[in-house]
Amino acid sequence: MSFSACMNCGASLTQNDIALHKKLVNRGAERFLCPGCLGERFSLTAEELGELKARFLSQGCGLFVTEEEEA
Repeated sequence: MSFSACMNCGASLTQNDIALHKKLVNRGAERFLCPGCLGERFSLTAEELGELKARFLSQGCGLFVTEEEEA
């Protein structure tokens, strides 16, 4: 489900894309970067960003939802 668009490239964002931006950049953010642009900003690969999402979800971070909840 798309909630917003990347402020840099316009790509559609999922709830977890927004959560990752909030977790890494600013929890109070209202504009967001997609994983690709976020990865460029922090010099992280898509795989590393995926691992971060999984880690935050497994730690119980309330910003993130399971794939079933996100669909």
